[in-house]
Amino acid sequence: MIIKITIARIGKTYSPISGKEVKKDTVSDVINEIKTFEQNSKWLLLAPIHLEAGRPLEDKLKVLLQQGFARILVNNE
Repeated sequence: MIIKITIARIGKTYSPISGKEVKKDTVSDVINEIKTFEQNSKWLLLAPIHLEAGRPLEDKLKVLLQQGFARILVNNE
C-alpha cells in the first residue's frame, strides 16, 4: 500500500480536456484569481449542504433563507 501511494505522488496528472498539468491551488492562488475579477462583478459560490437525518429539505431551506442565502441550487434547479 505504501509503495502505491509513493508512486502516485511521483507522477503528474494532466487534464484529458486541456492537456495541461493539473495542480492543487493554494489559498493565495485563489485570492489572486479573485482579485482579477472586475469590481462589482457577480459570481456564484457553490458548496454542498448537509441535510440532517430526518429533517425535511424545506426546513433546511427556510433556515438558509433566514441566514441570508438568496439562491439555492437543488438537483440542478
